[in-house]
Amino acid sequence: MILERINACQQGQKEPVSDYVKKMSDLFQELPYPLSEKEQVRLVYRNILDPIKPWICTNSYDSVRHLAADARKVEETLKRADRPIQFSEQLTRPQTNEQSRPKKEKVDNRTCYNCGMLGHISPRCPMPRVNNDGKKESNRPQQRSNQGAGNDQ
Repeated sequence: MILERINACQQGQKEPVSDYVKKMSDLFQELPYPLSEKEQVRLVYRNILDPIKPWICTNSYDSVRHLAADARKVEETLKRADRPIQFSEQLTRPQTNEQSRPKKEKVDNRTCYNCGMLGHISPRCPMPRVNNDGKKESNRPQQRSNQGAGNDQ
């Protein structure tokens, strides 16, 4: 019965990540047997809101607390953006076949100065650029295109 409630528990559309994680943690405490931390991370991640999922990767967390902290950072960054972020295919993580490449054992421990999350640096940050006073910058440098540069044939 309790496992069914855990599987059915989803983050509500306007529910903060912290409330959802608390609800899941309370359900985990009701289980007659303990779940591993990795299994708890997997279950919490599975039903977190879709706009947050592309920015966090379940395999890199060893505890629900760390997953929740990064999910809250993403949630705050999304709230600070002037408009809702549209996730295009180039911004979401590509889905790869497990056999297509070996698992990467080394974890990037660098912290992004833009969003505060581990795993990347600010020039490669997928989140909207935020200036020091918490507002989205309107004049983020555009990436240069190589199209038409010296290709006269």
